[in-house]
Amino acid sequence: MMHKAKGLNKEDTKSIVDVGAEVKLLEPQDIDALRDQSIAGAEVELPGRQLCLKEEKSNPKVWRARQFSNEYNVKAHRQTAAEILRQTDGEVDIFVQSIGTGGSLAGIAQVLKKAVPHVKVIGIQPASSKEVWTSGMDFPSTEIKGGIISKMLKQPGLIDALVRITDAEARDMTHRLWKEEGLYCGVSSGANVFFALEEAKKAQGKKIIVTLLNDHMNRYLTEERYVT
Repeated sequence: MMHKAKGLNKEDTKSIVDVGAEVKLLEPQDIDALRDQSIAGAEVELPGRQLCLKEEKSNPKVWRARQFSNEYNVKAHRQTAAEILRQTDGEVDIFVQSIGTGGSLAGIAQVLKKAVPHVKVIGIQPASSKEVWTSGMDFPSTEIKGGIISKMLKQPGLIDALVRITDAEARDMTHRLWKEEGLYCGVSSGANVFFALEEAKKAQGKKIIVTLLNDHMNRYLTEERYVT
C-alpha cells in the first residue's frame, strides 16, 4: 500500500498498481498547508503517516515500514559510509547531507566519526520548515514523528552543524546539475551539492568534501520544491 500527496501522476499510479499495491490519495485539505514552500520530509509526510497508522491499527494484515523511526534505515547507511571511506581512502574532511528522515545522515555520521574523528558532519534542512532543529535539542518522538531524528539530535558530537537553505538555492543548483553535468537529479540532491560547494569555497581546495546525489528528478515532475 502506498500513500501519496496530490500530484501523483498517472504513470506512477499505474506502475504501483501493476505490482499489486493499492494507491490511496490524500484529500486536498490534508496537504494545502504544505504547498508553495520547501519543507522537511518529517513535515510533509505527517498526513500520510497518520493515514498509515490508522490503517495499521484497524487492519491486522497491514504492516508499516516506519522509515522515519526504523533503525534498519540507519543501519543500511552504515554501508554507504563504508563505501565513502573506500572511495576516499579514508580521508574525509566534511560530509554534507539533507536530513530527511535522518537515516542516511545518522548512519553515515556514526561510521565516519569513528573512522575519521576530525570529520565535520553537516545536516541540511529546508529554510521554510516550521521546525528548527539544533544539536542537543529534545525533539519529541511519537507514532508519526521524531524517531531517528530525535535520537540523532540528542547524540553528543554526531552532527556538527545543522543549516538551512532556500527552495530557490536548491532548485537552481538542481537545474545546473542537469545542464552542466548531465545529472538528472532531484531537488534534495541540488540542495546537497549547493551546500557542499559553499563549504568548498571556504576550504579553497584544501579539504575533501563528500555529499550524496540521493534522488531522481522523476520524483519532482509535478512540482520542483526542496522536499527532503
